[in-house]
Amino acid sequence: ALHHLNEKYPEWVGESCANYEQVETAIHHLREKIGNDLVIRSEYGLAGQGMIRYFEPELKVSSKNWCTQMLATEKLMVEPWLKRVADCSCLIEIRDGKIKRVGVTRMLTSFQGQYLGTLTGKPGTLFPEEVTEILYDKSGGNKGALEMLWQFAEFAGEKYMQKGYNGPLCVDAFFYRLHNEIRLRPCVEINARFSMGRLALELTKKVMMGKVGLFLLSGKKDLLRTNFKNFNELITSLQNKYPLEMNNGESPLWTNGLVAITDPEVSKIMTAIFYVGDNLEQCHKIFN
Repeated sequence: ALHHLNEKYPEWVGESCANYEQVETAIHHLREKIGNDLVIRSEYGLAGQGMIRYFEPELKVSSKNWCTQMLATEKLMVEPWLKRVADCSCLIEIRDGKIKRVGVTRMLTSFQGQYLGTLTGKPGTLFPEEVTEILYDKSGGNKGALEMLWQFAEFAGEKYMQKGYNGPLCVDAFFYRLHNEIRLRPCVEINARFSMGRLALELTKKVMMGKVGLFLLSGKKDLLRTNFKNFNELITSLQNKYPLEMNNGESPLWTNGLVAITDPEVSKIMTAIFYVGDNLEQCHKIFN
């Protein structure tokens, strides 16, 4: 089955390198097979850290030095750089020999692949229309991208369960464009921990059904960009602009507005917020 996938989706396949000679060989091989744009990343890199993008004809001296430095302690992966359309996470829970489907979130990332935030809600409300079309598309014998995500996550879960693991498992994936077609790469990274996406999904237990949630990390760059002196001023301004609204049920749920997840008065480097909106467009206003 794995061989079949490698033939059908050659752009998924990277090469593991233990020395710089292997890195050069992998670059040459992948450029002949897939195309010029590549990424070289460290074996234990995460959240877009520990990687360099390689689009130029020749590797820069600084990039070669980075490779040599990283290879002293870990392997490197050379992979095709694909034109991402949207990132996502598929979240499961492994407990007492059973795998439970927890949810799917959309991950917001920078061009470099660094984590910025998470969108929560029904999968059909979180992605661009061209992605939503393939989530549930079962034509031509396809299973639909959403079911494909779940199957890969459960396959990973089985492997972790065989090793005796119990707990949350996050499988990161993304949708990309190739030859004017939207495709899914169903597994990019696996995190056996309580991830940011899982945190965001747990927060949705406080959100009214049908809403879209946005979990967002705000750093010092946001203070410089918005001319606020500290996170307390920034979050106070946002809460005044987007006050939290709740329904009148026995256990009131968030229906609209913004919540501070961390205390902005003590935050020095980064703070976290959660915004509840009616749709994706409302959340984009906050994100931008």
